[in-house]
Amino acid sequence: PSRLLLGAAGQRDDAQTRQDATRERTIATHTDDVGELLTSLGAYAQEQLQVATWLKLMGGLRYSRVNYDIDDHIKPPGTFVATYDTDLWSPKVGAAVSLGRNVGFYANYATGMRSPTPRTEVRNSIASVDRVVISKTESYEAGLTAHLSTRVELLADVFRADNSNETRGIPPGGQQFESLGRSRREGAEAELSWFPVSRTRIYAGLSWVDAVLTTPVTPAATHLPDIPEYVHKVGFETHAVRTGSWPGTVSLAADFAMHGPKDLNTLGTIRSQRYQRITASLAYTTRDRYRVWLGGFAYPGSRIGESEFLFNQKVGVRPNPRVSLEGGITYTF
Repeated sequence: PSRLLLGAAGQRDDAQTRQDATRERTIATHTDDVGELLTSLGAYAQEQLQVATWLKLMGGLRYSRVNYDIDDHIKPPGTFVATYDTDLWSPKVGAAVSLGRNVGFYANYATGMRSPTPRTEVRNSIASVDRVVISKTESYEAGLTAHLSTRVELLADVFRADNSNETRGIPPGGQQFESLGRSRREGAEAELSWFPVSRTRIYAGLSWVDAVLTTPVTPAATHLPDIPEYVHKVGFETHAVRTGSWPGTVSLAADFAMHGPKDLNTLGTIRSQRYQRITASLAYTTRDRYRVWLGGFAYPGSRIGESEFLFNQKVGVRPNPRVSLEGGITYTF
C-alpha cells in the first residue's frame, strides 16, 4: 500500500507595537514604535510506501518562504534591518524494518529550518546583518523498538543534528543577538517501560548529548552554551476508569528527573550546577467534558541550576521555588 500526503500553508501577520516612557502620567518619550509584516508560505509532499511486510519507506519534500518587513519609527534608517526574505527546500527520507513481531529498526534523515524572529534577531542584529539568516538543520537518527516480553518494552536511538547558524542573545540582557556559527549535537537515548497492569506504566530513561560549535571564533570556543550534558528520568503514569455517578477517568503521573550541568560560555570555563526536579499531576476527566486537575513540581537539590545564566563574566540566577502547586478546572466545548 501507498499513502501520498500533499499540503500547503500560508500565514500573514501584521502588527503595530508602541511603547512610551511616562512621567507623572504624561508621555515623556517614545521608546518603541514599530510596524511588522510577516509573510510565510509553504508547500509539501510526502510519500509512505509499504514495500514489503517487513519494510516501510518514506520520503518527503517541503518548500518554505519567509518575508519580513519592519518599519521602525524610532531608530533612524540604516541602524536596523528593515527587510529580510529567503526560501528553502527541505527533503526528508526514512525507513523502518520489522524483524518479526517484537523487534523493529528505523532510520531517518531530515532537514528543516528556523527563521530568525523579526522583533529580536532581525531588528536588533544590525552589527551582524550578514548573520541574520535562516538556520538550516540536518538531523540523522537511528533506533530500535523491542518488546522484551508482554509487559516490558525498550526504546533506544542515537542521533546527530547539525545547525548552520546558532544564535543567542548577547548577555547580559540579550537585546543584541550574535551568531555562534555552525553547531553539532550528538547523543543517545534509551527508555525502558514496564506495564504491570492495564493502563499503568513505570519507566526509566537515560539520555546524553554532546553539543559543540564546529566553526568557533577561536580554537578554544567550541562549547555550545545552555545544553545540559544529560537528562535521566524515572517515573510512572496510571489511569483508572470510574463508573456509576460522575463517570470519568482519574489520571496520576509523577517523575523524578536528573539534569546534568551545562556550559554557560563558549570556552566551557563557566558552568551551571546539576539539579533534580520532581513533577507530579493528578487529573479527573468526566465524560461530559469537564477536567479538574492539580499539579506541581519540587526541587529537592539546587534551586538555581535550571535558571543560571551568563551575566558578563559572572553567573546570574533566578532561584525557583522549592515547591510549586497549581490547579484548575477546564471545560471542553
